[in-house]
Amino acid sequence: MILAARVLVALVASSLVVVVVTAAAAKSPSSQRHAGAAATDGLAALLQKQQPQQRPPPVPRFPHSNETRRHRAFSTAHVAAQARATRHNEPEGVFRARSSTAPYHTNDGTGPVNLTAARGLVRDMFMHGYYGYLDYGYPEDELDPVLCQGQPAQGDYQLTLIDSADTLAIMGEWREFAHAVQLIEQIPTIGIAGKGNVSLFETNIRILGGLLSTHLIAQKSLVTYKGKLLDLAIDLGNRLMPAFNAPSGIPFGTVNLRHGVPPDETPVVCTACATSLSLEFGYLSHLTGNPKYALAAKRAAQQVWALRSDLDLVGNHLDSETGEWTSKASGIAGSLDSMYEYFLKAWIVFHDPDYYELFVQSYEAVERHASFNHWHILVMMQNGYPESATFASLQAFWSGMQVLAGDVYRGTQMMERMCELMSYVPFFPELVGVGDWTYTSHKDWPQRPELVESMLAVYQATKDPGMFEAGLDFTLRMYDWTITECGYAGIRDVTTMELLPRQESFFLSETLKYLYLLFDPDNEYNRPEYVFTTEAHPLPVLVNSRHGNWLARIDPSRRAAASPPATAAVEGLKSAATHGSVAADGQPRPGASSSAGARLRELLWQVLARGDDRVTVPPPRRRAQKKPSHALESRWAREKRRVPWTDQMCDAREARIARGLYSLAPPGGLGTLWIGDWGHMRRRVF
Repeated sequence: MILAARVLVALVASSLVVVVVTAAAAKSPSSQRHAGAAATDGLAALLQKQQPQQRPPPVPRFPHSNETRRHRAFSTAHVAAQARATRHNEPEGVFRARSSTAPYHTNDGTGPVNLTAARGLVRDMFMHGYYGYLDYGYPEDELDPVLCQGQPAQGDYQLTLIDSADTLAIMGEWREFAHAVQLIEQIPTIGIAGKGNVSLFETNIRILGGLLSTHLIAQKSLVTYKGKLLDLAIDLGNRLMPAFNAPSGIPFGTVNLRHGVPPDETPVVCTACATSLSLEFGYLSHLTGNPKYALAAKRAAQQVWALRSDLDLVGNHLDSETGEWTSKASGIAGSLDSMYEYFLKAWIVFHDPDYYELFVQSYEAVERHASFNHWHILVMMQNGYPESATFASLQAFWSGMQVLAGDVYRGTQMMERMCELMSYVPFFPELVGVGDWTYTSHKDWPQRPELVESMLAVYQATKDPGMFEAGLDFTLRMYDWTITECGYAGIRDVTTMELLPRQESFFLSETLKYLYLLFDPDNEYNRPEYVFTTEAHPLPVLVNSRHGNWLARIDPSRRAAASPPATAAVEGLKSAATHGSVAADGQPRPGASSSAGARLRELLWQVLARGDDRVTVPPPRRRAQKKPSHALESRWAREKRRVPWTDQMCDAREARIARGLYSLAPPGGLGTLWIGDWGHMRRRVF
């Protein structure tokens, strides 16, 4: 009732704001009215976005979600009764007690989250799972945390070790990081110890991405490192290249690391598998100076996008030989999810406007056609008709991607809905019916990281301390319900909390990494000059040269054109500034309508966020009557020291970061709601 009352009050307040703004516009001088209208119309036409809808009703309570017992004993029935006094494992009972005894809130549990204690818990959880893998799973791909033994997973290439090595560095465990690098350097050739058949997608994001990020960190931090991991990455990249030999340029889904594509390999490949290669392959081209990797990944993405429907929607599986769609369901769920993410992040990292165009078109199409009752579902790519009214746990990444793209309003609204859903279920099951809010047959939770990935992005954009509460609650749930004597297990059924005997490599590489970064806001890898791959491997954003993007420097014939300027929008804003309604920087002039100025400023910010206008970063504006804040000055000083701005042509995101404008209010000046005020965050699930 409290939440419903707050929503009603917010709706009434927003209606009053609209009435006041309309009345103020009617009384304004004609010159200001025409200038403001020209600016708003030009910007709105350029954006071509639907206005965000009102907040949806609360999520109905799931049946039986509150009948599960609160505390679960260790699942030791299948574990051999033998002493495990290794140098890694802590004394018995330490992990069981920590969740309930550590001071995770200040002021005796009544204050905000104690970030030091929360970081310590996440670090201890990681080391427990990592040491468990080294003791019982290595050199297999993964750990069975119930039987405490190794098990194969993807390609017999020590998956967990390579995938989680950079997490050690991010957490400051430098001795263990150096040891992990040494273990990886001992691998003669990646993935040929077994049969050699591997998934192109999984090998790319987990192994190639892990090798590249670990190489970059080791090159910067380890004095004795000689670049062996880059050699392994180059060898692996060359062994993956035969997957692109299909006539269409769309890669096969499986490749043999010894012999190329298997003769009996099916040509059917998932859309995300074919289009989520640009970051790793692009960075491999950057480090080697060989453009073949980046060009192959980019050609695959463009070929898939060329097969889209008239609605700018793509299916989730296609034939790489014929280019025919074998499954025409479209949305943001699995088999499609990382395509949008890589379109955006490839533009941010490499400043390639082609990827920007791919992202904008695909993002607008999904928001327009694949939304049902404020949740994203699967629709048919030809006509947008609903195909499956379900919410997949993989879709939780979308909120963080929206924030990264600058659509903070939609991103925070989706985060609110997901946090409310988490108040009714212990963990997100793989699929949930959003029409009648019922469980499907897919009730498992395989340690997915997408929700905490979005929590981190939302916090970075809004500085909302409620994200600490949400992240801590999620961490304690994992600790209380999934810990075993040698690691952490997934959940086979979220209604019974039965354990799934598998510790995924991405639990260490993504889930715990994002949680640690959430509780460590000042961590180096929280800076905007790093972008995380879909497997959470950090890659530095490349310098955006005035003389062309990175690919042009490798291959001059590929010089990219600058993004087209937002002529009508910018001219409309200049006209409004000239006639006195807003200043040149988008701030409302004294006596002008503050709501109109906020609207113009927000629309301009969204244009810049989408990169429609390329700008050269000016020095910070200093007003005589008001000294800039210390945070703005320090950020500007740091950015100025890092990059010689006078020699750079910066895209809009870089300009926004340098000006300290990374997070602004949503359209209409309504502001971002604080998650701690939603009411349901304090509700116990069990």
